[in-house]
Amino acid sequence: METQKRVADVQSLRRQERNLVGHLESLRDQQIEAALEAAALRQITKQ
Repeated sequence: METQKRVADVQSLRRQERNLVGHLESLRDQQIEAALEAAALRQITKQ
């Protein structure tokens, strides 16, 4: 029984890890997009 609980805990932790990694990737993509937009605006205002 203890082994089954540990397996369930590991599976839960793996799901949490996948969710967190996905969230971090999404945040990174948003940050990159915002940086590109800011750079584009700087270029536009220089002209």
